[in-house]
Amino acid sequence: MREAPAREAAVVSIVDGAEGARRILVAGHLTLGRGDDAGLVIDDPEMSRTHAVIGQTPDGLEVRDLSSLNGTWVNGERIGGPTALVPGDIVKIGKTRIEVLAVGGPGLAPGARSSPTPVEAEDEVRPVSVLFADVVGSTPLAERLEPGDYAALMGGCVDRMCRAVEQFGGVIDAYMGDGIAAFFGFPAATEDDADRAASAALSVVEALEAYAEGLAQVFERAVLRGRLRGHRSELRGAVDWMNARLSRLSEAPAAAANGDAGGMPAMPVEVAELDELLTPRELEVLRLMARGNTNLAIAKALVVAEGTVKYHVKNVLRKLRAANRADAVARYERMTAGLPE
Repeated sequence: MREAPAREAAVVSIVDGAEGARRILVAGHLTLGRGDDAGLVIDDPEMSRTHAVIGQTPDGLEVRDLSSLNGTWVNGERIGGPTALVPGDIVKIGKTRIEVLAVGGPGLAPGARSSPTPVEAEDEVRPVSVLFADVVGSTPLAERLEPGDYAALMGGCVDRMCRAVEQFGGVIDAYMGDGIAAFFGFPAATEDDADRAASAALSVVEALEAYAEGLAQVFERAVLRGRLRGHRSELRGAVDWMNARLSRLSEAPAAAANGDAGGMPAMPVEVAELDELLTPRELEVLRLMARGNTNLAIAKALVVAEGTVKYHVKNVLRKLRAANRADAVARYERMTAGLPE
């Protein structure tokens, strides 16, 4: 019985990036990524931990994306499933480009693609529309967020940019951390390349606005949960204080009947009036004013605009008949004297 001839390994070369000019033999399957569990670890921040796999098949060599954040690209086109490779193909993952030098295996001849690619296109002069899109203010944002949170946020933005570009037939040429560069009219030119680029730009703006609105709602819910926990703690403190007062009053019924509660300060009558005068939000603003917070600090604490805080402050001053902030705080302190913080 004759043994099957040994299969030759495929050869790929890293064109640029941290591993530039390195050649790798692919015998079987090779997982690419920046995580320790990848077969070929590449130091690329825009690459997922296990990003893609290049492997030999009975028909040749193919690449598959492993549900990566930024996708896997072959000759400028994002792949949606297993994609066959031939010598000369350029596979792009993150910022790293990998060129296929040989697919290996017996009887595997280089193939030809039906349409020109950025690698195979002949030299010619023609108009090309280029779209650049990035996130404004990403640098200050990176200084405020944890690295993992920032990467996830920018990844979501870039992914939506790519979808908008692909929706109008654009080709992603480069990733720039917080943005992308895309071509319309290359490798294949059409009469409406400029129009499609403009439509893609508008789609990018709309997609990022929707993404930002969704993030804002998630953040607001998180803030509200934190505030509810704080209010719950304050309510427990008030209940404990009230129970203590009732307990002490019940121990001296005679004294309480005579209007003497054992020297214990009486609960201010104005408290009920204060709750009736102000809305819950105005009372919250007044509490923060009493703690020495500025309008800007109050706005950040309540996650509202500073103009909204000014509006509430004016209402508080008017309803309390206070001349200024200090007067309003003084009245608040008098009206809540004896209550727990």
